[in-house]
Amino acid sequence: MQDLAKEFLDWHFQKEQQEKFLTASQGYNQPLLHAFTMHPIYASNPKFYFAPYIAWYSHADGWPGPPNAASEVVWNQFIIPDTAAECATGKATPEEAVKKAEFQMKRIYRRYA
Repeated sequence: MQDLAKEFLDWHFQKEQQEKFLTASQGYNQPLLHAFTMHPIYASNPKFYFAPYIAWYSHADGWPGPPNAASEVVWNQFIIPDTAAECATGKATPEEAVKKAEFQMKRIYRRYA
């Protein structure tokens, strides 16, 4: 089974397959391969203008640390967006919202330590 999984990944990340995925999605699926960041499909529609530059300012969950189970739970529980929303709606001061988020994240990270 492990050999089959490796074979699939080898196939999936071939340039030819990534080209098909990107073209079929009309640019919506962002490829993981750096070689595709300046693909012509992004110039074909103004709504894709930002796409080649995503890697310049975005990071994986858990950054600057490595992505892991705890960072994924934090991401899936919307802790960061909820913190910003609490501030934006006046439900909490920035200090209160960050303190709450810190408490939630520390609890999650302790569970996965």
